[in-house]
Amino acid sequence: MKTRLWLRPDILALAAATAILAFWWSVGAGRELWFDERFVQVVSRMKWPEMFDLLRYENNPPLFFFLANIWQRAVGSNEVALRILTLAPTIGLLAVIRSLANKLAGSHIAALSVILTSVSGMVVAQAGEFRMYPWLTLWAALALL
Repeated sequence: MKTRLWLRPDILALAAATAILAFWWSVGAGRELWFDERFVQVVSRMKWPEMFDLLRYENNPPLFFFLANIWQRAVGSNEVALRILTLAPTIGLLAVIRSLANKLAGSHIAALSVILTSVSGMVVAQAGEFRMYPWLTLWAALALL
C-alpha cells in the first residue's frame, strides 16, 4: 500500500521542524532579553576564571554558561545569535523524540510525537529563551534512547 505524501514520517518531521522554527521566530526573535537571559549573557561573557568563581554560587548547572561563552565568542551576542544556541537543541529534541517513538510505536506515531512536541507550549517557550532548559530537555530525552 502506498503511503500518502502527507503521512510520510519524514514529511511530518520536516513540517514539525518548520513549525517550531516559525514559533521560535515569532516568540523569540526580535524580543529583548529578559533578566535571567541577560544574566546568562553577562556571566558567559566573563573570562573563565571569573566565571568559575561566580558560578560556585549559581543554582543552574555551569555547562550552559561555558557553552554560551564559546558561542558568544564565535557568533556574537545579539539576541538572535544567542537564541539560536537554544533553538538547536530543540530541533535535536525532535529527532530524539522521533527515534524514541519509532522504536516504541512505529513511524506514524513517531511523526505524530514530533508534531505534538513541536507545538508544545513549554517546548516552544524554551526554544525562544536564552536559558539552559532546551539543553536539559535534550539530554533527558537522549538518556531514554
